[in-house]
Amino acid sequence: APFGFAWVRLYRWQRGSELCEEAHLPSSIREMEGYRQGMIYRSPSVRMPMTWGMFRPRIFLPADALSWSSSRLTAVLQHELAHVRRRDTMVHLIGQLTRALYWPQPLAWWLLRQWCVDIEYACDDEAMRSPLEPEDYATALYELASEPSRGPAAAIPMASDSVGSLEKRVSRVLSP
Repeated sequence: APFGFAWVRLYRWQRGSELCEEAHLPSSIREMEGYRQGMIYRSPSVRMPMTWGMFRPRIFLPADALSWSSSRLTAVLQHELAHVRRRDTMVHLIGQLTRALYWPQPLAWWLLRQWCVDIEYACDDEAMRSPLEPEDYATALYELASEPSRGPAAAIPMASDSVGSLEKRVSRVLSP
């Protein structure tokens, strides 16, 4: 039920969102694998960048995202596009459904949490394969996590206390 309510909430957010024009996006993002026109939205309801949708994934950004520095916006979009390329939203749905089937089993809850942490680590690693500086990426993670916000259960937020330790993620990004 919470997952279904979250799906409806995200659908409403999309309807009330503004599509980001390609001209406002860094050119490096428009050239990345997984990017397609019409997939990035800005919404006043969103406080944390997140990816949502299985067959036509969408990236939601906060309303002020286009005023961010170019390095921060690039870091965020590279991370979110990694979710799109890896089809993490479908994997997330499978994990949520599995947990719903085995809800009385504590191991199912723990495994989903670990799965989400590993998904975030994989996207961090993929984003770092680009010409992005590790310090810029770590700064973007820290700045985003400094405003506590949880996304709906049907979406994958970029930085959240519920998805791995921020300290551990930043140390992984900065380690050689």
